[in-house]
Amino acid sequence: MPPRPRLRELLPVTAGQPRVAVIGGGMAGLAAALRLRQRGASTVVYEASDHPGGMVRSVRRDGWVIDTGAATMGEPGEAVAALLESAGATGLLVQPAPDSARRYLVHQGRTVPVPSTTAEMVATPLLSVGAVA
Repeated sequence: MPPRPRLRELLPVTAGQPRVAVIGGGMAGLAAALRLRQRGASTVVYEASDHPGGMVRSVRRDGWVIDTGAATMGEPGEAVAALLESAGATGLLVQPAPDSARRYLVHQGRTVPVPSTTAEMVATPLLSVGAVA
């Protein structure tokens, strides 16, 4: 059996710029590729599905917008805001209309409001007793 090639031989360094393959075009893979590129690496992202973003996407159905994955969040924290800005993606953030700001998840076949207060967090069926204790 021939010896396995070393990483440097698989991803050769040309003109001082390392070439890096990122496996997975989800949020973590895209963030890693962006940071590597900012540090001078030539990157390519491999994704098995037909769209980037991993599990995060929005689906429009019967007049509703359904967010899958961890697509629903409040205002981005400092690190996420900086990442979006460096990617030139701050303009892609979508703010919900005030009358549709209440979010719901499907849990065991029923819609459950996403908790927005501490009291709702403690009472929600979305978390186990161990998670709230």
